[in-house]
Amino acid sequence: MKLGLRGRLYAIVGAMVVGLIALIGINVFQETQALTARRHQELKSLVETAMNLVAAQYDLAKSGAISEAVAKANAAKLVGSLRYQGQNYFWINDLHPTMVMHPFSPQLNGKDMSGFKDPNGTALFLEMVKVAQAKGAGIVEYMWPKPGSDKPVAKSSYVQLFKPWGWIVGTGVYNDDLVAERNHFLMISVTAGAVILLLIGGFAFLTAQNITRRLSALSRVIDSLSDGDFAVSLPDKGRKDEIGH
Repeated sequence: MKLGLRGRLYAIVGAMVVGLIALIGINVFQETQALTARRHQELKSLVETAMNLVAAQYDLAKSGAISEAVAKANAAKLVGSLRYQGQNYFWINDLHPTMVMHPFSPQLNGKDMSGFKDPNGTALFLEMVKVAQAKGAGIVEYMWPKPGSDKPVAKSSYVQLFKPWGWIVGTGVYNDDLVAERNHFLMISVTAGAVILLLIGGFAFLTAQNITRRLSALSRVIDSLSDGDFAVSLPDKGRKDEIGH
């Protein structure tokens, strides 16, 4: 099917709409990836700081300055006292997995966590053990309600294995702020895209209307000339563009 001039202009605008939507989608995806990578790197750095405390106590025990039992108790206490961004904390579990230390839920200490699951059925502590044993450290994603809420929220945790004691040190944060930041970026991108499309679409519409109106007038004149009516006046002779020519 052949498109008229107006249809071609509208097709160009339609192609731009599709392209702009694709571009916005790619940008939002890349921004989300960047935000997630930054979050994971922050968690990694935090856990490495906690691991330094554990390693320091291990070195003291290895040198004979303190017993291993005292070193473990000191390490658990030091890691349990760490806080960042308000009340975000660290915990320690072993490879069973059994909870070694949880600062806000001490009733979990010493308990088997293998059956502990998130609302989607993910056995998160078993996943942490798998990641720690396979890679030594890594991210575990799961869903969990924020304090004071029963609505599950995506949460990211970084865990790292301390091999000498078979400990896994971890910390996690909720990702609702990342979702909010991504949505804000999406809103800005969509708004900017809508303004661009409105300007281009409006210009294309007015241009198409103007050109087709002029060409229709010329077509009527040509029809009159072909019928032998040479008294008609040619329109738009004063225009300095292709239609005037």
